[in-house]
Amino acid sequence: MFQLTEKHITQFQEDGYLMVEGLYDQEEMDLLLQIGKADQEKEELVHSANDAAGRESKLWLTSDIDQEDIYNGFVHGRRIVDTMERVMGDEVYLYHYKMMVKEPKIGGAWEWHQDYGYWYHNQALYPDMASCYIAVDRAYRGNGCLQVLRGSHKLGRVEHGRFGTQTGADPKRVELAKQHLEHVYCEMPPGTALFF
Repeated sequence: MFQLTEKHITQFQEDGYLMVEGLYDQEEMDLLLQIGKADQEKEELVHSANDAAGRESKLWLTSDIDQEDIYNGFVHGRRIVDTMERVMGDEVYLYHYKMMVKEPKIGGAWEWHQDYGYWYHNQALYPDMASCYIAVDRAYRGNGCLQVLRGSHKLGRVEHGRFGTQTGADPKRVELAKQHLEHVYCEMPPGTALFF
């Protein structure tokens, strides 16, 4: 069982993210994947957005945060909530959750962005929100794992615009940030969680 330490909290505050390997076991991920693939209601709500190169990326996003289903069981679970409250230093609430429906080797990419770049335009006044990404299957460079710029949360909000049919951070600012910050490929085995 994962035990959050002060060192983890400091790492989150300095780097802008914390990767927790083994937060969930393989059996839990297999069950979530099996249910997710068979969920017709979810599949009907999947939408796509093209990246700047015109390639299609797909996701399912919902604000139905009070349903009694496996998805809510995960996102309201103590492993996520307790960890998030400790790294954020305050009580947290669920804003929404989503499942990336990425097809290996053929789907598009998500443009570089800050989640707060979206939330800001949804009337979120303060940038004190965070995300948790759970690798349901193995995430690695070859299948388009999530990427972060270590410490980029300290840049403040970067202006966002439309690239393809997605919202993304100003590419010039991203390139400038890449010159100064470590580019990290978040390669994660199933059950790993990334708090960011």
